[in-house]
Amino acid sequence: MDASLREISMLIREMLPEARRPGTRMDFDVLVPEPFGRGYRKSHLGAVFIGHKTSIDDQRTLEDVRFQVGELLDVAISGHLPPGVHRGPPPRGGGGDRDRDRGDRDRDNKRR
Repeated sequence: MDASLREISMLIREMLPEARRPGTRMDFDVLVPEPFGRGYRKSHLGAVFIGHKTSIDDQRTLEDVRFQVGELLDVAISGHLPPGVHRGPPPRGGGGDRDRDRGDRDRDNKRR
C-alpha cells in the first residue's frame, strides 16, 4: 500500500514497452464501489509523465489516499503528448464514424 505512482508506473513500463516512450502520460484514478453494487465512485490520484522531471504526483502513494482492499486502481495511458498539451474531451454528440455513415446513408437514400 505504500507504493508511489512513480513506482507503479515503472512496473507498468516493464510489462508494456509502448509505455516507455518519453512523453507518455499515465493518469491514475481510484474506483471505490458504491454501496449495494450501484457502480463506482471515481477520484483522481494524479498523473506521471514519462521522460520528464518528477512532480508532486510522482511521490503520492496509495496509502496517502487510504486505498483499501476491494477498491480498484484505474490507469489511463495516453501516448506521446508534448508537455503542456492535453487531449480535450471528445467532440459533443460523439458518434464519430456513426455520424459520417449516417450522412452517407442519407445521401444514398436521396439518390433513389
